[in-house]
Amino acid sequence: MTTVLNRRRLLQALGLGSSSLFLPSLGQRSFGGPGDGLPCRIAFVMTYHGMLYDEWKMRPGDAPQTGQFDADISGLDASEFSTILEPLAPFADRMTVLDGLDLVSIKPQGGGIGHFLSPINAMTGARTVGDEAAARSTAVSIDQLIAEGIARPDRLRSVEVGMRDEPISYATAGQALPREVRPDAFWDRLFPGGSEPDNGPPTVAARVQNGQASMLDLVGQEYEALQPRLSGEDRQKLEAHRDLIRDLEQRVAGYASVDCTAPPQPENVLNSDPDRYNKEAKQFMDLISVAFACDLTRVATIALTQLPNSAFGAPAGDVHQDFAHLCDPPNPDPTAYEQMTRYHRHHATQILDFLETLDSVPEAGGTMLDNTLVVWLNEMADGTHNQDVYPMVLFGGSNIPLRWGRYLRFNMNGRVPLGSNFYNSQRPSGMPQNRLLATLAQAMGVGIDTVGDAQVAAEGGTINCSGAIDEMFV
Repeated sequence: MTTVLNRRRLLQALGLGSSSLFLPSLGQRSFGGPGDGLPCRIAFVMTYHGMLYDEWKMRPGDAPQTGQFDADISGLDASEFSTILEPLAPFADRMTVLDGLDLVSIKPQGGGIGHFLSPINAMTGARTVGDEAAARSTAVSIDQLIAEGIARPDRLRSVEVGMRDEPISYATAGQALPREVRPDAFWDRLFPGGSEPDNGPPTVAARVQNGQASMLDLVGQEYEALQPRLSGEDRQKLEAHRDLIRDLEQRVAGYASVDCTAPPQPENVLNSDPDRYNKEAKQFMDLISVAFACDLTRVATIALTQLPNSAFGAPAGDVHQDFAHLCDPPNPDPTAYEQMTRYHRHHATQILDFLETLDSVPEAGGTMLDNTLVVWLNEMADGTHNQDVYPMVLFGGSNIPLRWGRYLRFNMNGRVPLGSNFYNSQRPSGMPQNRLLATLAQAMGVGIDTVGDAQVAAEGGTINCSGAIDEMFV
């Protein structure tokens, strides 16, 4: 009865009806990572304009205002949370707040760091090349490094969605993965067979899917005929193409074994709808939850981009210039400060809804959240383009081998990266976020020690950016 009710709760939360989705038992599926044979997943949620530190930070109990500490927040009442994080209090025992991280590897790029360079660095831990909108990575992003280790070869390696096409996921250095910005198109990607009608011919999507296997067979025959006539270099190129075709063939075959029926396709939200942003963001997060439950993918990234005023009830004014840029301490504009506090708190409520959905899916004696790591990160540290005191919050459960219910504050007394000359980037550095990215990989069973730059040149020596953060593990 509990399982039935929990499934119904998920379906109702997603607006999918009472019988439109079959949630499979995932206990017998293989996975080379944490847990007991269950598939573990990871979702990155990126928000924008950094954070208002004084409204985000917490100092539980007798924790000091500065310096390093490790505090238990699992038993805190909601009233003891900061204004921005308070909506997430129901998950206090399954969250870890990280205070004192630092995007040290972007600082040497000086005055150009900002809305284009920082979010790339946040996901890669490496320098970028190119200016402003032409910026691109010099390394593979953390989501793709983890996908390499945990993705099913017969399903989607990863999914990248968001409210606009932000280039933050990189399969190779310099090659950004496209981001799906329409929930209905994301649904098409997850369920290429569409929904079969009760009567009549198959849908167009189903006919395309049914025809793919024969097309792949034909390509294979063409390769075998052409291969002996090619030079060594051309043969290598064709072999690489053949490998891609084989990968596609494997995924097509894998989709034939999916035991979840497609939920209804999301309804298009009118551009004129003042709540369009919130509705589409929820559609994306709900579909990620379905994709995880059906084991269609195990890695997801969603970029929520800048909230429009209507999404969080702000008055007239430009969120970027009139609010985010006017919150620089010690004398922030009062209106801007109030609105950006509401802005970031609204994102916390969106994260809460995502967590509640994951936690509503029953899975082998627990819920899907027990086997999912949710990473809430930002494009930069704050709205005035600083890169230190970079905020990040993690969420997960019993099968993710991290310590939960913690507030970890790292020392901010490291060396200053050479070349830093933007706002407060000449302050002593904190914990390199590269090390946090390596921690995420190892928590997901991916044995890598360095993500992005291994070290950064700094005054008086270097900053070590390699190695996981040991105190974060169980």
